[in-house]
Amino acid sequence: MNDKTHNEHGQITADAATVYKNFFVPALFQPCAPHMLQAIEHELKTVQTALDVACGTGIIARNVASNMLEKSQVHAIDINPGMLAVAKGFTRDVQWKQGDAQDLPYPDRYFGIVTCQFGLMFFPNPTLALKEMWRVLNSPGKLAIAVWDTLENNPGYAKLSEQLAELFGDFALNAISAPYSLGEITALRDLLEAANIPMAHIETVKIQARFQSINDWMRTEIYGWTLADQIDDTQFAQLLEAANTKLSHFVMPDGTVQFENAVHIISVVK
Repeated sequence: MNDKTHNEHGQITADAATVYKNFFVPALFQPCAPHMLQAIEHELKTVQTALDVACGTGIIARNVASNMLEKSQVHAIDINPGMLAVAKGFTRDVQWKQGDAQDLPYPDRYFGIVTCQFGLMFFPNPTLALKEMWRVLNSPGKLAIAVWDTLENNPGYAKLSEQLAELFGDFALNAISAPYSLGEITALRDLLEAANIPMAHIETVKIQARFQSINDWMRTEIYGWTLADQIDDTQFAQLLEAANTKLSHFVMPDGTVQFENAVHIISVVK
């Protein structure tokens, strides 16, 4: 039985998807994209079909499309219509589709590349989603997945989680902690083994998170994520006041917020 909450599935509203694209993507997801592209570097120049699973607003799908061979087919799928509505506004070089990662609507062995950046943690059944990604991957083909390292290895979010728990309790803590649920390497390898994906390479890389200000960081976390409909304006003001004091050590002399994040890049050839 699945007992994940709405927050733990990472599902957001259309308005939150726009905030996500404008702030989360440049702050966190674009910095990780080069590591994902490096993991599939060979395949980008040798195969002509790719799928990005849980594509969000499309940062990986667009990067893949711009680096593949001419006339290649790039598909991207996400269960969230708000994310896809934003993604479709960027490019026509990707075939966007709404659908479930646990039941991919594609034939066996159809793609030479399958990617999934920061989506695996939110699937109700990540083992099933991995099996589906493996099923639609051709042989030889490359699977590349990014997940966050543990919360304690991501200091900015570890401190933010403490602040949210202190102010708002477990529901806020659970929401901010959910992205880090697959950070333990042993558990991650167990998950891959359960999905019958052998000989995966896992590399931990560091990326630099950067927001324009404490205000931008807090606004992004609340209004660009699953807490958007659970934290009201008064509570947000409380959070911002506390953050300006307790998270100020992440603020640089120019006023920007910067901190290091740790990411696991999983790659495996079928």
